[in-house]
Amino acid sequence: NNLGTMLQRCRLFFAVSSVQAKFQSPLLEPIEEIPWSEFKTRNSIIRWTNRKTPMLIKGCALDWPAKAWTWKYLQDNAGEQTAWAWKGVIENAQTDVVYTPLRQYLKECEDDTAEGASMLIAPEDIGTANGNNCGALRQGHGPKVINFDVVASAGKGMYLEAGFSEYFPTLGPELSGRKLFPSYSAFPWVTHDGFIGGCHTFTGLHADHTYNCLVQLHGYKDAILFPPNAAEVYPSDKYELDTTNCLVDLTSPQRIEAEWPLFPGAKGGVYAHMCPGDGLFIPLRWFHAMLSTTNSISTTTWAHTPWRFIRSVPEFMLEGLHRVGLYQHGNCCCCDSDEPPPQSRSAQ
Repeated sequence: NNLGTMLQRCRLFFAVSSVQAKFQSPLLEPIEEIPWSEFKTRNSIIRWTNRKTPMLIKGCALDWPAKAWTWKYLQDNAGEQTAWAWKGVIENAQTDVVYTPLRQYLKECEDDTAEGASMLIAPEDIGTANGNNCGALRQGHGPKVINFDVVASAGKGMYLEAGFSEYFPTLGPELSGRKLFPSYSAFPWVTHDGFIGGCHTFTGLHADHTYNCLVQLHGYKDAILFPPNAAEVYPSDKYELDTTNCLVDLTSPQRIEAEWPLFPGAKGGVYAHMCPGDGLFIPLRWFHAMLSTTNSISTTTWAHTPWRFIRSVPEFMLEGLHRVGLYQHGNCCCCDSDEPPPQSRSAQ
C-alpha cells in the first residue's frame, strides 16, 4: 500500500510539473466543505473574523425564499430601467461598460441554456477524452489545475453586478444573508450584491477587503482562491473600491510565461464547485476568480461592523475623489470613457 501510494504521488508530481510547464497553472487543492446542518450547530465557535481560510457551506441557502427565484420572476420585478453590465475581464484587462435594458438582459440570460465545461481539470485528464468533455462538470475532490482552454473562451461574455436594493428594491426581504453571520447579531446590517450572467460568465482574479459569503441561488459555478500573501497573482493598482485587482489575466494564458512567470508556482490555492444553495465564505483579502458553468444568479452577502466603517474611511475618501475624476480615473473597473463612473463594486 505504501509503495502504491508513493508511486501514485510520483506520477502526480510529474503530471503536475508537466502541466505547470505547458499550461502555466498552479496546483489547486479542494476547499474545506461543511454541511449547513453542521455549520448551524457550530456557529457559536465559527466567527468569520477569526477564520483565515475559505470554506464551502453546502446547502446554506436551500431554505431562502430567493432560492425559488426564476428568470421570469426577476424580469417581472425589474421594472423599465437600464442597467450597466461589465463586458470582458474588467479586474485584469480593459474595462468595457455596457448599458442594457435590465429586462432584456435577464431574458438573454434565461435563454442561455448551455452547460459549459468546468474551469478545473485533473492534471492527468489534460489532453484526454475526459479533459475535452465540455458538456459535463468535472467533479471529484483530488488536486486540479486551471483548464485554460475553457477560461480563455469565457472571458468574452458580459455580466451584471447588481446592488439588489438598486435594481430589485422589493426583493431584499427574500435574501436571508443575516443567517450566515450569527456572530454579528448585535450589529446586523447585512447587504447584498448580485452577480447575474449567462453560461461561462467569468470574474477575474481580485481580492475584497471585507469578509463576505458568495451564495449560489441558481445554476452552477467554479471558484479558485489564493491566500492574501500570494504575490504570484501580481496585485495591480487598477482601482476599485474596497478591492485589490490583479495583473494576471486567466483568459490570456499565452501571456503568462512572458508577463507573469511566477503565477504557475503560486502556493496555497484551493478550488470549489458550487451548486444551487451553496455558500462560499471568502476571507479578508483572499484572491479569487469565478466561472459560471450554466446561466447563473448569485449574491454576495456582506456583514458590516463598526470596525469595518472605521477601517474604510480612507477608501471612501478615495472613492469620492475618484467619482469627481481626481483619482485613478480611467485606470479602474468602472470607467471606460469620459462618462461619470457608475457605482463601484462593494459601494452598495
